[in-house]
Amino acid sequence: RKLHERIYDYDVYNDLGNPDHGENLARPVLGGSSTHPYPRRGRTGRYPTRKDPKSEKPATEIYVPRDENFGHLKSSDFLTYGIKSVSQIVLPAFESAFDLNFTPREFDSFQDVRDLFEGGIKLPLDVISTISPLPVIKELFRTDGENVLKFPPPHVVK
Repeated sequence: RKLHERIYDYDVYNDLGNPDHGENLARPVLGGSSTHPYPRRGRTGRYPTRKDPKSEKPATEIYVPRDENFGHLKSSDFLTYGIKSVSQIVLPAFESAFDLNFTPREFDSFQDVRDLFEGGIKLPLDVISTISPLPVIKELFRTDGENVLKFPPPHVVK
C-alpha cells in the first residue's frame, strides 16, 4: 500500500471466523462480491490465517473508546450489582430446597414473600467502610437501607 492509502482503504469482513482453531470456526467472507460489494470496513492490515489465506486473524485486543470504558466506580457498581443479583436468586433457592416444602414454586404465606425483602445480614457498616479500601466491598454493604442478599422492597409496599 502507498502512504496516501493507509487511512481510507476498505476491506471486506474476512475476520469473522477463526479457521486456525477448527474447521467449524471458519466463516465465509462477508461482502466484496460484484453483486453485493457491501458491507465493508476499514482495512486493518492484520496477517492472514494459516489455514485460509483469504481470512485475517481475529483481533486480540478490542479498542474501547475512553468515554465508553468503565471507570473504577462504574465497574465496582457493575460487579456489586452482579453479586447481589446472583445472591438474591441463590439464597432463596437453597432455602426452598432445604425447607422440605412440598410446593417449591409457591409461597406458603405472605410472610414468605416479605422475607425476600426484609431482614438481610446485619453487619458493622462503620467498621467495614473504614477498613475496606475496595469500593466493591463498600458498595456491597451500603448504609442507605439496601440489605445484602435481599431484594429492594417494591415502591408500592414502601
